[in-house]
Amino acid sequence: MSRKIKLISWNVNGLRAILAKAFKQSLLSLDADVVALQETKLQEPQLTDEMKNIDGYRSYWSFCTPKKGYSGVATYTRLEPLAVRTGIGIPTYDTEGRILEMDFGDFVFFNIYFPNGGMGPDRLQYKLDFYRDFFLYTDGLRGQGRSLIITGDYNTAHNEIDLKNPKANEKNASKLHPSNATGWTGSLPTATWTPFVTFTPTRSNTRGGPTVFRPVPATPDGGSTIFSSPGTLSTRAGSGRRSSRMRSSVRITVPSG
Repeated sequence: MSRKIKLISWNVNGLRAILAKAFKQSLLSLDADVVALQETKLQEPQLTDEMKNIDGYRSYWSFCTPKKGYSGVATYTRLEPLAVRTGIGIPTYDTEGRILEMDFGDFVFFNIYFPNGGMGPDRLQYKLDFYRDFFLYTDGLRGQGRSLIITGDYNTAHNEIDLKNPKANEKNASKLHPSNATGWTGSLPTATWTPFVTFTPTRSNTRGGPTVFRPVPATPDGGSTIFSSPGTLSTRAGSGRRSSRMRSSVRITVPSG
C-alpha cells in the first residue's frame, strides 16, 4: 500500500546560527519525513547532541574537511535508509561535504549542495565538472533500474525569471544563464522543466526558508520531471516583482529505466 512522503529542502546558511532561532521547533512543525539541509558550515567535532538528536528522526552528516565553516550537508529522516554514502568516489568533490546519498529501497534520495562558481574561473570549472561527474554517477544508478530524487541547493538560475536582473547577469557565468546549457541542464537530455506549481509565497518561504516539495504532474511522455520551486523567492504572479535572491532549490525526480 503506497503512502505519501513529505520532503523538505532547506539551505540553513550555518546550522549553529539558526539553532537559537527555534530551528528545532520549526523542523518539527514541518512534520516532514525527510529534511535535507545545505550549508551547515560544520566540522565533525562541532556536531552536538542537540544537532544530532531530534525526536523521531535519525540524522546523517557530510562535512567539508579542507576548509572550516564551509559547505556541509545534513539529512534528518524518519525513514530508515538501507545505505548512506557521503560521496561519489571522487575525492576532490567528496571532501567538500556536498553529497549525501540515501538508499530507501524504493528510491535513492540525494541531498546536494552544488558548488558556487562565482569565486573565479577555477571554481567555475570545478562547478561545471561537478555537474558533469555527478550526473554521470546518477546515470549509472538509473542504468541499474533505480528511481532517484535529487534535491538541494543547485546554485543555478535556469531561466531569466530566476534572477532579479537577468540582463545584468547575462555575462555572469557563475549564474549559469540558460545560454550556457551545457553547464548542467545539458546533462539532463530527457528531463522536462516544470518551473511553477501552485504555491502562495509568504515571508517564511521567500527569504531562504525551507522549500516544501509539492506534487507535480508526471510529464505526458513519462519522462523525468524537474521541479523548480518558488520556495526561495516570490514569483512574477501578483506584484510582478522578482526577489533579489536567485531561485536555486530544485528537486529532480527521475523514474527508473
